[in-house]
Amino acid sequence: MDKRYQVFVSSTYRDLKVERMEVMAALLELDCIPCGMEYFPAADETQWNFIQRLIDQCDYYVVIVGGKNGSLAPDGVSYTRKEYEYALSRNTPTLAFTHSNPQKLPEEHRESDPEGQRKLEDFVKLVKGQLCKEWKNADHLAGVVTRSLNKLIKERPRAGWVRGTLNSSSGNRLRISQKFGSTYWAAHDLLWTVSRLLGGGSRERILEGLVGSKHHLREVKYVHASLGLRLDRIYDSAQKLSEADWTPERRHAVSREVELLARELGEAIAAKQEKFKTHPSRK
Repeated sequence: MDKRYQVFVSSTYRDLKVERMEVMAALLELDCIPCGMEYFPAADETQWNFIQRLIDQCDYYVVIVGGKNGSLAPDGVSYTRKEYEYALSRNTPTLAFTHSNPQKLPEEHRESDPEGQRKLEDFVKLVKGQLCKEWKNADHLAGVVTRSLNKLIKERPRAGWVRGTLNSSSGNRLRISQKFGSTYWAAHDLLWTVSRLLGGGSRERILEGLVGSKHHLREVKYVHASLGLRLDRIYDSAQKLSEADWTPERRHAVSREVELLARELGEAIAAKQEKFKTHPSRK
């Protein structure tokens, strides 16, 4: 059966954007469905239940810790820590990855506030008490995540997701939903396409990702048609390009367009949530 595991990826955002993308690409290579707040943006403290529901829907939880503590909730705890502690409380299999030497990170990627440093150190102590590995750079992190998650899946297999077109008996615990399954596959394919663009994937692979995205996006009934039209334009333009036309500059430009679609898909999902508000930007 074509099963996929959904993995929640938690971290600060701006300072770890490159690392997050490498992890997203690694998860896609494992045929997992990455889930993160930049694509399914959650809410402020009054909407904490939305974040909880999203973590509840995930099979595994991954937290990446760098040199920043991140944005704080009204109770003074970082959102990253709140997400991690909630995943533990729900007995969601978790993996933590801390930087091996945060002092070697660029200055703008390190915590400058003494109180923030203290809270970050406390958080690192917490995660090191569970399953935790160190990482040195983005490439190393992707490899460590892949090996660690593969091992965790074997040790603690979960229900997972299957395509909404597959049938299941009423007693089958696999979560199958035509409506939401298409949403997750659309997000999966968009993220996969971004990883191919940034990772030097061939023209054929880029078009493959766009075709998959187009197919699943059409099945997400509550998404505004303009998203599909924009994706069609991206695909039509990509078809006209030869392999040699895919320069690094063009790849970055197209990846930004596709990533924006993924973000707006998340916002469309969020709009279906009662009294939804935008998640606080991560420092």
